[in-house]
Amino acid sequence: MAEGRTLSNNVNYLLEDYSTSIEYFDKCLTIAKECNDQLGQRRAHTNLGNAYLYIEEFDKALYHYREAMIISEIMNDGLILAQICFILGRIYNIKQDNETSIYYHEKHLNLAHKFQDYKGQCQAYLILSQLYEIINQYDKTKKYRNLYKSLAREIDETNEKKVLSSKSNAFKV
Repeated sequence: MAEGRTLSNNVNYLLEDYSTSIEYFDKCLTIAKECNDQLGQRRAHTNLGNAYLYIEEFDKALYHYREAMIISEIMNDGLILAQICFILGRIYNIKQDNETSIYYHEKHLNLAHKFQDYKGQCQAYLILSQLYEIINQYDKTKKYRNLYKSLAREIDETNEKKVLSSKSNAFKV
């Protein structure tokens, strides 16, 4: 029964019927709380955060991601915690709260480093270099940009290659 509800909610989500998805995820959250199911609660909060993010209700998205983060800390699930920190950092960036965005991206970087997630580190270095540039901290901008370039070369994943590739593909008709 639960699998059927999950499947139908995934369809709503894919069809961008976020209000219906939010209703289902709220029900999932209620059930998970009643059953003391931490994993279910975290999933529901994360899905609610995603849905609210898509409809640009950033404060509600932040609330649910923070709840998911707290549960991830309790569960000692560092990989999910790193992903949530990245998302929180991006939302605060959208809200132009650069200091809080930096806080979460540095937390993401530390977790990515701990779990040897080189792509996550690379991503964090690039974003942190951009954020520090926005707030005119050029020493840190340079530091993170150099770390990004160095690691990107190591893992052969430079942002420049991706951008150039997508631009050249965009002009092909």
